[in-house]
Amino acid sequence: MPPLPCPPGLARACAVVVLLTAGPAQAGERLALVIGNSAYRSIQPLPNPAGDARLIAQRLRELGFSVQAVQDADLAVMRAALRDFSGRIGRAGKDAVALLYYAGHGVQDDKNRNYLIPVDAQLRSQADLVDGAVKVEYVQELLEDARPRIALMILDACRNNPLPATSRGGARGLAPIDSRMRGTFIAFSTAPGQTALDGDPDGNSPYATALAAELERPAGSFEETFRRAHLRVLTATNGAQIPWTSSSVVDEFSFAPPASPAAPVRPPPAALAADAPAPNLEDPDLEYQKAVLADSILDYERFLQRFPRHARRDTVVKLIALKREDMLWRQIEQAADANQQVRMLDRLINAFPDGAYLDRARRRRADLIERLSPSAAPVPPPGPIPSRPLAPQPGPAPSRPPAPQPPPRQPGAVQVLAGARWAIASAANCGTARKTYRLSARAGTIEWRDGAGNVDVEAVLSNSPSSLTTETVRSIRPNGGGVAPGSRWTYDLSALPQVRVQPAGKAPFTLVPCR
Repeated sequence: MPPLPCPPGLARACAVVVLLTAGPAQAGERLALVIGNSAYRSIQPLPNPAGDARLIAQRLRELGFSVQAVQDADLAVMRAALRDFSGRIGRAGKDAVALLYYAGHGVQDDKNRNYLIPVDAQLRSQADLVDGAVKVEYVQELLEDARPRIALMILDACRNNPLPATSRGGARGLAPIDSRMRGTFIAFSTAPGQTALDGDPDGNSPYATALAAELERPAGSFEETFRRAHLRVLTATNGAQIPWTSSSVVDEFSFAPPASPAAPVRPPPAALAADAPAPNLEDPDLEYQKAVLADSILDYERFLQRFPRHARRDTVVKLIALKREDMLWRQIEQAADANQQVRMLDRLINAFPDGAYLDRARRRRADLIERLSPSAAPVPPPGPIPSRPLAPQPGPAPSRPPAPQPPPRQPGAVQVLAGARWAIASAANCGTARKTYRLSARAGTIEWRDGAGNVDVEAVLSNSPSSLTTETVRSIRPNGGGVAPGSRWTYDLSALPQVRVQPAGKAPFTLVPCR
């Protein structure tokens, strides 16, 4: 069956995640579950995923995988197929190699949790994701519980966000996926938080095309297969789509079929044509290909030093930034001291204002600031003094003043503001929809909502009993407009019941409580 056509200009973002458990390279039965969702009933249909899934399934069969294919799966079918796949892996034994490929809609929520969307999903808000979609963590747990020798999870998830505009999170695409098992390789068809392209209307996505081409005759390690596929994507999209990987794999693995002889190392894709001229060792384009295939900050920086005006310079700069941000985030994850984490998070937020980890970094920083605040943790009351026999005293004990008691914990500004309705400037505005606000608080963020449907979400940077500092994460206006992300706000509670609000660079205003 030929691939389904894709409408021109349809934006698509696909993440490819491969989880490999370290172990010997080529032993064991190869099992695959391939799910392709195109015919969505209540949200935008996606023509390309079905064709991409068929293409990848064909390559997997050629590589010796026993493939179970499921097309246009609703929630019940998806969950049943995943459970059945986990059972098949368990029955195949500890030497099994398991691969899951999913193509279809995928989305992340406000907490950077990723979901795969079945064709019967009815998404009115993010709350519908919990019961109406498949959480990626659930898929990871199934693979971990089945315990194959090698587990590969490939998410070719279209990410033109299917949620209504008023319910979408601040971040695009899928969130970075943390490694859950030792020996994990994660590859995204485009950088986390970004969107990828669908490709030609009558073809496949650039990433599926590139990966299938490399799987057709895999050579060398699986890492080389992905690096070569990434080079194909960069070339096909003129650098507009930048694949991204993260790896903790220490063992060797190859996609080549177990019975096949070792395939020779192949030249970069641009040199595969039969009429390609002999390579020039000083050819800048060839050096660019070498840098991408090496995929290290050092090789990218050497390339920029040698060819500072190369046409792919901006692409290489982005590749370096992606690797540096990921490296800094991993250092933050390993830092044991909370104050050190805050300083490192500040570095990440300032250095990568459009980075993949920005939302996650802001939330973690706000949580740490809350914990480090003197009023953040309640002081336990003094316990009872254990009774014991009194020793004989030569005389009356000298009188001592009582030990000072710690002050009672004071509520932070968030807790005070969340306890009332607030109007701008005057209590006379308490009946005006656009001038009356309610505040709700979540971990690390607050949300202001007025009676006209306008919503502002702010990350909490500091929260003391007398003041609150925040930064706008997103602003939703049904009729357009809104507050620019990154805007800073300071709430002064020293003159309660009134609250003085100071927007950065703008005139202050007052909030008064509505009785």
